Amino acid sequence: MAPASSLDRKIGDPGTRAEILKHAAALFVERGYARTSVKAIAERVGIAAPSIYWFYENKQAILVEFLRNCLEDFLQTMQGQVHGNTPVERLTSYITAHVRAQLTDRTRAASYDALRTTGYRDNLSPAQRAELAELQNRIVDIPRRIIAAGRDSGDFQVTDVTVATYALVTMADTVYQWYDPGGRLTADEIAHQYAELALRSLCGALTVPRDPR
Repeated sequence: MAPASSLDRKIGDPGTRAEILKHAAALFVERGYARTSVKAIAERVGIAAPSIYWFYENKQAILVEFLRNCLEDFLQTMQGQVHGNTPVERLTSYITAHVRAQLTDRTRAASYDALRTTGYRDNLSPAQRAELAELQNRIVDIPRRIIAAGRDSGDFQVTDVTVATYALVTMADTVYQWYDPGGRLTADEIAHQYAELALRSLCGALTVPRDPR
């Protein structure tokens, strides 16, 4: 049973909300959404099961907020870190920022990816699916616009903008799967190499200026 002190947490406390999201996402991945109970989430967080309802209406609300937060945070990061005057510069900053974001919180990236690929949409209402799809479209639109601009300017040799976009997005999305924090390459070094690979695939560029940040 959760300690009595856990019941005294403030309603809506952001720290507790964050813990609920983190542990619920982990359980959804481990057990599946349908087989994860509110009681199991509460036990993992360390609070009594009824306390969950001070923060969320139901289990579906937890799932939606986790997914929404992942997408909104990622979108904000990309909007704040993609920069440059040319398509080459913007694509370099995009790939670098994308890889860094995936490696900054690998657990969260893995949880989102696992939920995304295991049919989480079946557990959402049409309105919720539409909301998340709109966020996903805004995220993908960032590299799509960069690649389209590079094709139009002649910087990129692209047959199909959509194919090129999803190829690069998928490449950067999955970097967390093999990255070893104790390995020979730092996250920044990997981000730089991914940017080189992206540019080579689109325009044959062999040298990418390092991001000074």
